[in-house]
Amino acid sequence: MTKQTTNRHILKKIRSHSKEKLHNDPAFKKLRENWNDFTTAAKAAKLMRTVMESIQIPVHDRKRHTTLTKIFKALLHTDKESAPGQKRMAKTDLSKLGHVELNTGICFDELFSFVLGSIRTDRDTGEVDINVLYDNTDKKKPPVEDATHFELCIGLAEIDFEKGTHHLSTSTSGIKLITNKRKLDLHFDLEKPKESDNKWWCFFAVNFYNKRQRLKDCAIILFGVLDAQMKFALIVAPAPTASPQTQQLTES
Repeated sequence: MTKQTTNRHILKKIRSHSKEKLHNDPAFKKLRENWNDFTTAAKAAKLMRTVMESIQIPVHDRKRHTTLTKIFKALLHTDKESAPGQKRMAKTDLSKLGHVELNTGICFDELFSFVLGSIRTDRDTGEVDINVLYDNTDKKKPPVEDATHFELCIGLAEIDFEKGTHHLSTSTSGIKLITNKRKLDLHFDLEKPKESDNKWWCFFAVNFYNKRQRLKDCAIILFGVLDAQMKFALIVAPAPTASPQTQQLTES
């Protein structure tokens, strides 16, 4: 098809199907259902990235949004109750969630070696205490060049995927000196509002600094979920490019 303008011709390929046909023809019902589920996954991925960058210093990794969309699209398929095109995040099986991470090129597992010691929750007060053991004894040098200090941040985010909103609570270890001579025991006290009925997503974020405390590298990872009854579920999945991480969990 040739479309003539004032002083030039524009060649455009004629589409095999019109917009009206794609949106209304019963033959394309499956296509419209896939569109709806993909839109739901893309919105969930965007909201998740917004939450993670609210906890961590923004990581400029454009490829991760595409990866997150694929992860949430696969997660939506675990919703067996809803009809195609009407899948909901609230009905998905979080145990099938893939690896969710933002970084600057080095994955979290390679940057930071830790063991999740214990998680204690109080349903009456909504308080959450998370114990983390940092172990650098097996590393002869810091994972980041010129890094002398690190900071660990833990965030709890109540995410409402239906409304596209979130509520965030964070706690930080403060800037700590990197050492390979001992284990560092970090404690966090996070407050979870009691009136919440949504799941709370738990994140680890780590920053590395040089002697002048300028940021050298960072990464953030999703590692678990708290439900409305304050029960914790460990859902961290190893990075595709990293070996599985040995972790321990004690609930009380």
